[in-house]
Amino acid sequence: MKHSLVLPLSFAVFAALSVALHLSGVSVIEENGLIENAQLTVLLLAVAVQGLALAGLARRAGREDARALLAMGMVMISVPLAGTGREVNFGRMLGITPEAVDTAKLVYGVIVLLLILGGFGLWSVKVSRRWQRFRAFLAGPVCRPVYAAVAVFVLAGLLENGKIGLPPSMLLEELAELATFLLILEFALRFAQAAADTAVPPKTLRYGAVAWIYAAAVAALVFLAV
Repeated sequence: MKHSLVLPLSFAVFAALSVALHLSGVSVIEENGLIENAQLTVLLLAVAVQGLALAGLARRAGREDARALLAMGMVMISVPLAGTGREVNFGRMLGITPEAVDTAKLVYGVIVLLLILGGFGLWSVKVSRRWQRFRAFLAGPVCRPVYAAVAVFVLAGLLENGKIGLPPSMLLEELAELATFLLILEFALRFAQAAADTAVPPKTLRYGAVAWIYAAAVAALVFLAV
């Protein structure tokens, strides 16, 4: 499976600029600041990419391979959705009162839960050879970024608490979280390609488009911060 170098390279540039800005006295780690906005941008891209892939799979749900991938994708999209719910400021985004924020979060959580339950229901009722398909999905290249994301997310927690021989660092912790979300975006891109492969004839997705959108968003955030 092809990999675009744009995502890791843009992360490296963004991390270097963030460190430089931090050392020069510019605050980049505050809530809704430069790094958190970059994290949210990545998560929204991941949701959009995977959501479009799920829509395509739904149109091909008469085929069992598409149906199986659709079921797994409905469960897995909960990861970037949960991350988005964690990072987004509902009050500022929706322009609602603090009392209404709790309701908005509840509705959002119910939507995510319904997607998960729908995925498990589709998997249980409409997919045969479930165990074989599940093992193949977990062992395949699509899921590898997820395993790396878990490791980096654990590292982020260790950096926050200073448990790996380094003093606690919010900057490194936020950058590690950004790397985690980039790996989730990489999963979404791989999932989208796997979804496209179920089409007849198979389609080839261009990773560069999404990657360059992310790079442009990062560049805009840096420009605004400076």
